[in-house]
This record gives sequence, structure tokens and C-alpha cells, in this order.
Amino acid sequence: MDRLIESYDNWRKNSSIFECYVKSTTLASLSTVDLEKVDITKCKDIKEENKESFKLLEAKIKTSLDNVLIISDLEAEENLDFSIMLNNNLSIKPILSINHIAHNYGLIGNNVIHNKLVNYSLKFKDIEEVKGYCFILDNGRYKDNDDYLDPLVFNNQYEVTEEELPHSEVLKMMNIDSLMFIYRNRIKEDIQKYLDYLKGEKINIVFIDLES
Repeated sequence: MDRLIESYDNWRKNSSIFECYVKSTTLASLSTVDLEKVDITKCKDIKEENKESFKLLEAKIKTSLDNVLIISDLEAEENLDFSIMLNNNLSIKPILSINHIAHNYGLIGNNVIHNKLVNYSLKFKDIEEVKGYCFILDNGRYKDNDDYLDPLVFNNQYEVTEEELPHSEVLKMMNIDSLMFIYRNRIKEDIQKYLDYLKGEKINIVFIDLES
């Protein structure tokens, strides 16, 4: 339990005005799952393909940090791999927005995701000067099929709402006038509503499709 509390504290650290958006649901609910299978005492490695994807993004991010908020809507494991590289390599604070209820038979989440969720935060370097912020979502937060109808599976799907992401007034307080949105192939309907809201508030949005 102490390891889970320390992990949450590290996710919150340096999040500034965005601290209220840091999610605790998954970490808190991990106390109810089989932690031997998660093996939270041994950290999983960053996938090599995710290191390569991050290298392609790195230059774009470095040249676009002024007055910009980043939202990354990739699959959870890839985004968690990105989070430790953002924090340790670029001094960009990842804001944890992965929000499923952890469950031994959950439709969303798995042991690798839960392992990285805990252990990466324990490996975050202290950031002396935060150069930006990136909201870390899970693109697999809900499915487009009927897997959840399986009676042996716990339906822990969820959607992102506008209340869980910063309003335009908050962005303006931080002098943020642009958003960099990172995704693959297709933008989910729930986050599209938020992007449409920001467009209506005259926030410039730069779309980066990692598949293009």
C-alpha cells in the first residue's frame, strides 16, 4: 500500500494548477487486485518501438513548448512509456488521466499497464523547472465491440468528459493558447467533444497522428 501512495504522490508532484485533474481511481483500486501478478516490486521496461515513436515526436515537442498544452491519447502502455520519457528527458510533467477501476477480470487494464503505472512514477526525476504539461489518456478506455457482454468480464470502461480536462479559463490563466493533440489513426468521440469545445474558445489545436 505504501508503494501505491508514493506512486500517487509522485504523479501529483509538480503538476501545479493541473493537480486537481490527476486521477487516483486506478491506483487506489489496485489495492483490491492480485498484486503478485502485477509484480509491482519489479519495473517493466519501455518497449523499443515506443522509444522509436518518442524519438520522432521529441523534436516536434521541443520546438512547440511555448504556451502549449499537450494531450496524448494513445493506448495506455504506450502512453505510460511516453510519460517517463517526457518527465525524465524533456522536463514535461505528465498529468495522469488514466481512470479505469483496476480489477482482476477487468475489460480495461492489465498487469503490465498497472505495473508501469506504479513503477514509472517511482522513477520520475525531480524536475527543477517544468517546461510543459502533457495529459496522459488511455485510448483503450472504451471498446467499439461487445466484449463487455461477457458475464465473466468486469465492465470497467469509461469516457472522458469535459469536466476532467481543463476549461479554457484555466488554460488562459496559464497563458496557454495552443494544444498539441497526439493520437493514432482515429480520434475517439468523447475527446472530440472536448477538442470542439476548445476550438470554439479560440484555442489553436495542432493534430499529430503517429500513423501518418
